[in-house]
Amino acid sequence: MNNRYLVSRARFIEASPEEIFEVLAAPALHSVIDGSATVKGAQPSGPQRLGRVRSSAWT
Repeated sequence: MNNRYLVSRARFIEASPEEIFEVLAAPALHSVIDGSATVKGAQPSGPQRLGRVRSSAWT
């Protein structure tokens, strides 16, 4: 779907869900998967790994 505000693409990634989650959970790797080239790296003071949201609003 493409419009003025949204561009989307579909890709098949030959990796297990666990492998994909490992990349998504590591902020230092977000620049590798950023298609816009706006993510330059992780903040030094940020977490090394993102975890599960623990909130009743998300369960």
